[in-house]
Amino acid sequence: MTTEAVPQLVGQVEVDETYVDGRERNKSKAKRRPLNGTAGKIPVIGALARQGLVVTKVISIPDTPTLQGFVTAPLSLHADLVVTDEHSGYRHLAGAGEYVRGPVHTQTIESLWSPLGRGDE
Repeated sequence: MTTEAVPQLVGQVEVDETYVDGRERNKSKAKRRPLNGTAGKIPVIGALARQGLVVTKVISIPDTPTLQGFVTAPLSLHADLVVTDEHSGYRHLAGAGEYVRGPVHTQTIESLWSPLGRGDE
């Protein structure tokens, strides 16, 4: 078993999660499943430092211990600000639910997920 070093994120850090498997409406009728929302999709979490580093991870369940554990692992003690969306799994983090503070927002990490949402498998 190998252990990879996780880069330490410093400065202003954006955190967000997404669910991957393509939108059902974008799939051919033969491949569509009768699912709603995130059911049957794979959760992925990511943290992006405004200075350019990105860390992502496929997770099994997007619950509070998993989300907080992911966020705290790559964060440096020198992180100035962490911004998240309003997902309840981030509620114990400083900056939770604060997706805009001045020039800092979660739109950069959300744009990272954008191409994934257009998948047609």
